[in-house]
Amino acid sequence: MTASLLTRMPISVREWRMRLTDLCHRSAMAEAQDEGTMLRMGYHLLSRLPDKDSLLADHLPPEARFDTWLAAGTHDSAALALIPETGSFLLSRNGDGTCLASVMLPGLDEEMTSEGTTPALALVSALAAALATVDVHGQAGDAEATHTVDVAREELWRTPSGIALH
Repeated sequence: MTASLLTRMPISVREWRMRLTDLCHRSAMAEAQDEGTMLRMGYHLLSRLPDKDSLLADHLPPEARFDTWLAAGTHDSAALALIPETGSFLLSRNGDGTCLASVMLPGLDEEMTSEGTTPALALVSALAAALATVDVHGQAGDAEATHTVDVAREELWRTPSGIALH
């Protein structure tokens, strides 16, 4: 199947959350050369937001423009483009180069914080954590699934080990 066909296929809220949690974990553990892949995954998951009327996805730039930014290596700009205008973020880097990002979205009681080897990876990881928590269709956390999910896999990604999520 082509990538464009996959992005149009329906996805349950539970599967969407699991994929976001996976993206959060993978982005926090990724090396700098994986920025484009993680950002593209973030774009595709945001474009598949189960609530099509949500303000969380209507800000996305056209996919061709986003891909141009990735091809040009402007990963920080691409990561910032993923954050909705109604959201807020903080980004910092310590002396050893590790980056921390916090993202706050409407509907959350507190910000979600994650780390990464680059600013873009930290931002996409924190954004994925925030999106996995935010209310979609009036459902937060563990929404009823429309697909059978491997419970062991779900438990593995519920709280990624070695990741600073606050």
